[in-house]
Amino acid sequence: MTEVSEQFEVSPEFCEKYVYAKAWPLPRGGGHAPLPDKDDRYDVVVVGAGPSGLFLKLLLARYGLGDESVLCVDPKPRETDLGHADGIHARTMEVLATMGLEHEVVRQGRNFAVHAEWTKTPEGLKRLTQRPFFLSPARFGQLHSLHQGRFERVLSADLRKYVEHGVQYLTSVEKVKIDESDPEYPVVANIRNGDEVREVRSRYLVGADGAHSTVMRDMGIKMEGDIVDEIWGVADFVPESDFPDVRKIVRMMAGDSKLLAMTIPREKMSNGDWLCRVYVDMSENSHDIQSKANVIGDEQREEMRRRKADITREHILAQVAKVYAPYKIRPKPGTVVWWATYGTGQRLADKFHIEDSKQHPRVFLVGDACHTHSPRQGQGLNISIADSYYLSWRLAYVLNDLTPDSTSLLRTYALERRHWAQRVVFADKRWNQEGMPWEQAFQEMRDQVLGCGVEELPSLLVSEENNAVAWQGKDALNGTLRVGRRLFNVRVTRWADGSPWDIHDDFVTDGRYRMMLIASDDFPRGRSRAAVEGLLSLVDEFSNQLVELVVLQPNSEESFVWDDAPAGLKEHAEMRLHCADTKVYETYCVDPKEGAIALVRPDGMVCITTTLEETDKVREMLQRVLKTGLKPPNGTG
Repeated sequence: MTEVSEQFEVSPEFCEKYVYAKAWPLPRGGGHAPLPDKDDRYDVVVVGAGPSGLFLKLLLARYGLGDESVLCVDPKPRETDLGHADGIHARTMEVLATMGLEHEVVRQGRNFAVHAEWTKTPEGLKRLTQRPFFLSPARFGQLHSLHQGRFERVLSADLRKYVEHGVQYLTSVEKVKIDESDPEYPVVANIRNGDEVREVRSRYLVGADGAHSTVMRDMGIKMEGDIVDEIWGVADFVPESDFPDVRKIVRMMAGDSKLLAMTIPREKMSNGDWLCRVYVDMSENSHDIQSKANVIGDEQREEMRRRKADITREHILAQVAKVYAPYKIRPKPGTVVWWATYGTGQRLADKFHIEDSKQHPRVFLVGDACHTHSPRQGQGLNISIADSYYLSWRLAYVLNDLTPDSTSLLRTYALERRHWAQRVVFADKRWNQEGMPWEQAFQEMRDQVLGCGVEELPSLLVSEENNAVAWQGKDALNGTLRVGRRLFNVRVTRWADGSPWDIHDDFVTDGRYRMMLIASDDFPRGRSRAAVEGLLSLVDEFSNQLVELVVLQPNSEESFVWDDAPAGLKEHAEMRLHCADTKVYETYCVDPKEGAIALVRPDGMVCITTTLEETDKVREMLQRVLKTGLKPPNGTG
């Protein structure tokens, strides 16, 4: 999203009384860390505490990097109050589940159960389709809606379990530069708190400060791409409406291509009312049902900004009434809690990191600071969260001296995330600028919207042998075990106690690599036994605090006892030995007679698959990233 102009229509007292759940009173901005002294040094400075910056601060705190190690600053007085992003997709929910945070999103938010598509023609409105809102077979297949402020408070509440202060609010960064007169702390930031400006140094700095990023500007990073001649309005309110689908997710189309408006179901306020969000096209040509958004040049952008600044709340609500006529959608008196206007663009930073004179990455960008796109598919928050998720463990490995090649490891962040952002921006452009019919767009871009279709390029962290084995399948979105993709969740039965189990719950966010042995049908003997013994030797070599073993076996013979298993399996993986049925093997495209091994990174991505005999390839992959005989980063024990 770009060029957002937002307005609040209610007082903080109203928000505290009605908008926030009673468990989440409106924050007053307390718990600020003291402004650092001039000679303070930090491992990481995070600029911005929106979803991406706050999530990065939380992740680093969970890795044992506390307030004295990580400084996170934001000019706001507290977390976001109202509005902004509100869609949380399947992959983000999977990530939150690995941290035990998904329950609060489910409890406080809304899930999208039904999707309807309507068309507006000269003859009136017509519902084209209505169907269950089902995007994928992911563990959390439905989209969840929770406004950004509540989401940030979920993160903040968890952060307070690990650090005392957390975010330094009411503090901005005015200047960032690299100054290698102190080569250990070469990144310099001038930070302002009130009238006081001080200088802090850090090993690394992360710009999470939005589309108008100070970090991006000072580092000379350019945004490349298009701005389109399109203005949208959005409003959050309690609706009075006879529109039959006002409580569903709705796309209102003109003809078969141009999107005119959307309704998004929202969470419940503490007084019992339910919010609704409406997006509506405010462009001057939006009445023309055949029009497409046009790319504009620099000289036209000021004119678009002027037109956008002239749009009021009344204009937005009038356009909503016009688009949905003859039905009515209007707010109950006094319940427009937030409204905004925004311009749309698909833009991408030319660099996602800046290196020092020794070509070591020192400054990174995450979130809107390095990619902007339409908010209508809910990508902003989700891809920003993913940026921080992928960056955090890399920083933790480097700062704890766990990796033999810190420069190469950090460089993989920009390689992977820029590649994915390019795909998202391209898909967003096709969907919104080129007027692709909904059915075609849905099929072609489902993996981008979900975040479940990320496919990493070969690198230090991803094997170039792209599943060169007999069990290779193509549909990774539906489970196929594939290098460069996330590990798909399956349901298994834990052997030790017979409990049903989601395999993702063995892959928690704690900095560990995990070796998943999908045993052949000779387990616990034969080839499977040899594979277990080989993988257990790697656990000893690389530390059981940084490498774990997970085992799936295709049978549950009652005669099996631990004495039949290889020595060390019970001690190391008693509660990570699971019985997997035929469906699990079919989902992963693994032949039960052959078995397979998958090495999974701390961020849940499969980085290599091998046959049961190729544990040496697993060792080679681990040696790229981990030193031997190490202690883990704090927080992974």
